[in-house]
Amino acid sequence: MDRADHFISEFKGNIPFIISVRDDGFITKIDKQDLPFAKRKRKNDTGTARLAATLKMMSKNFVPYFVFQQVKRDRLTNEIRQNFYKRTLILVYECLTKWNKCCLLDLHAFGTQIGLGQYDIIFGTDHRKTINNDFDTQLAKQLGGHLSNITKELRIYVPEERVTREERFGATKVSTLTKWIKTNEPRVDAVQIEIYKDWLANQAKLVALAMEFNFAICHFVR
Repeated sequence: MDRADHFISEFKGNIPFIISVRDDGFITKIDKQDLPFAKRKRKNDTGTARLAATLKMMSKNFVPYFVFQQVKRDRLTNEIRQNFYKRTLILVYECLTKWNKCCLLDLHAFGTQIGLGQYDIIFGTDHRKTINNDFDTQLAKQLGGHLSNITKELRIYVPEERVTREERFGATKVSTLTKWIKTNEPRVDAVQIEIYKDWLANQAKLVALAMEFNFAICHFVR
C-alpha cells in the first residue's frame, strides 16, 4: 500500500482504469487532534469503500488503480478534498503516460430514487455533466450487459443531457471530482457512478456486484 499522505490511500494497478472513493472515509482526527466538522452528516456513500476494496481483492490479471479518501465525509474541508483531487489527477497522468488512455470511475451511492422508476445504478449525474467523452454510455453498453449476466436484476439509468423534470438527482456542484478532472485533463474518460444503497448494505449483494464489476472492467480494457 502506498500512503500518499495522512488522508489518502492509493494502490497502483496494471491497467489504465482508476476507481476512486471520496466520501466513505473513517478518519476524524490526525495527530490526536480532532478534525473540524465541515458539513452536515450524510451517509449516502456508506459502503462504497467496501465495494472498492472487495473489487480490489478480486482483481487478478487486470488490476485497476484504486484511490481512497480516508477522512470521514462530515470532516472533509475544501483543502482535504482538493488534495484528494490532485492525487487522483496524478494517477490519471500516470495512466496517460503509460497507456495513452485513462478511465476514471468515481463511486458514490444514493438512497432516494430519482422519480423515474426504481434503479440500481446511475451512470453519470447532473444530466451527464459528471461524465467526460461519453464514458457513461460506453459503460452502460459494456458494463450494463455484463452486470446482468450474474444478477439479472440490475436496472441502469443513464441521464440525458436535457433536463428531465422527474429526475430528482443532483451532483450539480462544480466541485464534483469528475467535473474537476475533465477540466484539468480533458483526455481522461470519466464518469460518476451512483449505486443504490441496498446493494452496499447487504454483503452477498455487494460481493455479487463487485464480481460483476470485475468481470466487466476486464472485458472493457481488453
